[in-house]
Amino acid sequence: MRSAIIKMFFFLLPLTVFFGYIEYRLSQLPNSYKQKKQLFEQNAASTEVLVLGSSQALYGIDPGYFSHKGFNLANVSQTIYYDKRLTLSNLDKMKKLKLVILPIAEFSLYRQLQNDKIENWRDYFYYRFWHIRYKTLPVFTSKNYSYIALYTRDQAVKYLRSNFKQGAENAMEQNGYEKNDSAGHLFHISDSLGADRAAYHKSTYNKAEEAYVINDIDDLAAELSKRGIKLIFISLPVYRTYYDHCDRTDFEHCKGIIGNIAAKYSLKYYDYFTDNRFNIDDFADNDHLSFVGAAKLSKIIDSEIIRTNL
Repeated sequence: MRSAIIKMFFFLLPLTVFFGYIEYRLSQLPNSYKQKKQLFEQNAASTEVLVLGSSQALYGIDPGYFSHKGFNLANVSQTIYYDKRLTLSNLDKMKKLKLVILPIAEFSLYRQLQNDKIENWRDYFYYRFWHIRYKTLPVFTSKNYSYIALYTRDQAVKYLRSNFKQGAENAMEQNGYEKNDSAGHLFHISDSLGADRAAYHKSTYNKAEEAYVINDIDDLAAELSKRGIKLIFISLPVYRTYYDHCDRTDFEHCKGIIGNIAAKYSLKYYDYFTDNRFNIDDFADNDHLSFVGAAKLSKIIDSEIIRTNL
């Protein structure tokens, strides 16, 4: 019996070391959630303007152009569910916070990551790195405890083969903004690609979520109002190849809901969705600004929103 245990021990030891090594190396990889949290912790105490939202805001709003100290807390596919919880769970750290910018898109009221088969893996990263759990996310799952499970086995193997050199994210600025290059942008902008992008967003809708999302927005507005922090709603610019294919009925409905919440708390809503000050050279693709467009939009936000409201 003792001999069998010793053999089992020496059989399992190299496997334990091997998988332990992979777990450790994966834990050291940079990712946008880890990077964003680290940068936020460094900037929270001095932040006066907080930018929320998805990739449109991540790539489209550079707080470096603001007249007040700003931080971009947006991330790819980030939903209002996380916008609210990231903000409220960290309010006490942002002693100087005066204004929060919440982007509203045509899909904002209907979208949760769990409804998106392509992006639903992100819920686990919010839980792992920000300790924010989506309402239906299972607690007892290997993704919450193992980096191999979190990144998936196939991705872990790719990282191992490359000596873990594939994990670097795009350069993120100290203020949370991420630069979106404009190189080759004309190859990424077309009517057909814009239609595909709009259709993809439409495919992630779950209108049963509307009441829940509206409640999240109302909760955020109420708490910020109670603390004397201004909440600003904003729709970011997209190129015509995208907005021509959006469901205008859904978007007008969304804007009506936001208008009601804005009226309830005496808030403002700025709509740049089809703003003709932005042309094709301001975009990296059909619905994302390049760093050129981001500079333009950020200056507009500072002039028309921040300086006007602070």
